[in-house]
Amino acid sequence: MASGHQSEAELENHLIRKLQSIGYHYVEIPDVETLNTHFRAVLSERNQERLKGTPLSDREFQAVLNDLIGAKTHYQVAQILRGSVVQPTGKINIKRDDDSSLYLEIFNGKQFDQNIFEVSHQMTVEGRHENRYDVLILINGMPIAQIELKRQGVEFTPQIARTN
Repeated sequence: MASGHQSEAELENHLIRKLQSIGYHYVEIPDVETLNTHFRAVLSERNQERLKGTPLSDREFQAVLNDLIGAKTHYQVAQILRGSVVQPTGKINIKRDDDSSLYLEIFNGKQFDQNIFEVSHQMTVEGRHENRYDVLILINGMPIAQIELKRQGVEFTPQIARTN
């Protein structure tokens, strides 16, 4: 470090350690498949009583993803996650394979300590371009924010264009 600046890896590690010091758990999530598997596990764990011993089938989990993301705006997704003043718990309702209705809790907006706060880094997303996220913030297994860290003196424009 002749210039006296931290490398991007050092910046990432520093941020991760800082988040861990305030209660975030580190999880290794290298790709979207692992992210979905992790989210499914956290969702199932948080909703054990509601699931009554019957795990979500692949079709049911896909229904969860469709309900959360689907063709919704960012505002609509945020509403689902945070709930409302009257019901400050983000919940979704899916139809189970046996045609029963199931409410799943996604986020607890009333007792924040009942949520799981996690951090990961260097997750790769394949698409038209390969994107690698420096740091990923997750709440209850769901990615909430991606952080692109740059050492001092690095131009931001190419990184911003890369995320579009």
